[in-house]
Amino acid sequence: MTCFLQVLACLAGVVFGASADCMVEIGDSTLTLEGIISKRFANKEWQENRTVPDEMIRQMLEYVLKAPSALNTQPGRLIIVDTKEGKERLAAAMHGPNPDHVLSSSFSVVFAADPDPPLPADAPDFAARVLKEVSLHQACSPRAWAEKQVMLQVAYFLLEATAHGLNTNPMEGFKSPAAVREAVGLPDNHGVAVVVAVGYAKQAGFQASRRPLKEVCFRGRFGTPFGSV
Repeated sequence: MTCFLQVLACLAGVVFGASADCMVEIGDSTLTLEGIISKRFANKEWQENRTVPDEMIRQMLEYVLKAPSALNTQPGRLIIVDTKEGKERLAAAMHGPNPDHVLSSSFSVVFAADPDPPLPADAPDFAARVLKEVSLHQACSPRAWAEKQVMLQVAYFLLEATAHGLNTNPMEGFKSPAAVREAVGLPDNHGVAVVVAVGYAKQAGFQASRRPLKEVCFRGRFGTPFGSV
């Protein structure tokens, strides 16, 4: 069982009442699902001469593509940028300190979104109609709607990379979606959700603080804290 399938099996056990202490084997170490989530952090410095093998990247991507999407539309389009020339083009489209992450990490993934994805053969009959009406019922464009679907893949990818012993840094700091589209050859109508740098951390990092549960989780109605934690 691959790393992320083990993670999903653990998650299913938690949801459906099995033990939450199931373990995922990663190299010489073993992590619980909670351990993988807690281990992930946004990395700031990279081992520049250490690359991630293609086979590991392929394995991660295969299971990232299993992330859910509305009506199974699967609008995600993932561009892996790992060559010197590709990194330089993408770095030129990034803002602030993010060019360094693109250049120094092993590779980056541009998570793009097709706002008009071809429906899979097993899509429900009503799927096409729903997609045409989506912009009428939501305060967002089809591109923004597609980007929301892609963020589920991003979450899968961050955990999958962590399960493989890799580090990541998800970045929205790019000069413009158009600049990223030009850097990686995306069609003009595609959205750009996020760029994720991937590789090996130069030194151990830590997860930034999170707001307490009582401030952000509510029961039944906003303002009613969930529990007393």
